[in-house]
Amino acid sequence: EPDAVLLAFFAACDPGQDPTAAVTERAREIPRTLGIDAELAGLGVRLYYRSLRGILQKEESRLKKNNFSGMLQDDAMHRALLAICFEVVDHSLKRLSRPYPAIPRAFAVGDFEFFVMMENFSREFEAQLPPPARNHLA
Repeated sequence: EPDAVLLAFFAACDPGQDPTAAVTERAREIPRTLGIDAELAGLGVRLYYRSLRGILQKEESRLKKNNFSGMLQDDAMHRALLAICFEVVDHSLKRLSRPYPAIPRAFAVGDFEFFVMMENFSREFEAQLPPPARNHLA
């Protein structure tokens, strides 16, 4: 589930655009398309929430605002971030063994969206990733 920091970002969205329900539902449903166990799904979803929080905090610092209604309503952005998180889990643990682009395709993510989000994700989290995942995203 989203932590207090993410919930604060969600609450700061324009009236009627609180993304909490859509974000949590997407994080529950999309990993099921991979047919993976609860442990792996949990790892991928935790990384997704952590990554989303980091991206929002960086944008808040850069833009000096906390209302990201447009970004948080963007289904393609969330799907791309989830796909990247599951790619990282896959290449870190070697338990899914799905060749690229199986995960982005399973999450209905196009190449452009995937690579744009991968660039943002890598810039933010590359130093924190295990070497296999870092090499995979390079």
